[in-house]
Amino acid sequence: MGTSQIFPVDMPINNEHEEIKDESTDDLADITEVQPVMKILATSQKKESPRCKCDLCGRLVNSFCLSPNDPALSQLFIKKLIQLTKMQRDKIETIINHGECAVVCWRHMRLLPLPRKRFAPDEEV
Repeated sequence: MGTSQIFPVDMPINNEHEEIKDESTDDLADITEVQPVMKILATSQKKESPRCKCDLCGRLVNSFCLSPNDPALSQLFIKKLIQLTKMQRDKIETIINHGECAVVCWRHMRLLPLPRKRFAPDEEV
């Protein structure tokens, strides 16, 4: 009768002719494989930052303003834009008329004046 060996399922079976790998070098190989993946993750996280492309100048900016959905407010929005060429104004009007939201960077927005502090008549300045 022949003798049979029983191996656990998770234990790899090595033949006598196979070389046994040194586990210490495998750890180094895993580290070098992980580093490029970390670089890819870092660049993809940078792309997820809240940057948007301006519809007027095409720059990628962090601070931007979106046009309102209300037609009356969108006309006021267009009036607040500064230093626009005829082509840029037509482009924004086309985007808004199609019901889409226009993205405009702050370079094209006229800043509203800060509200003045009003004093009550009995207060001293």
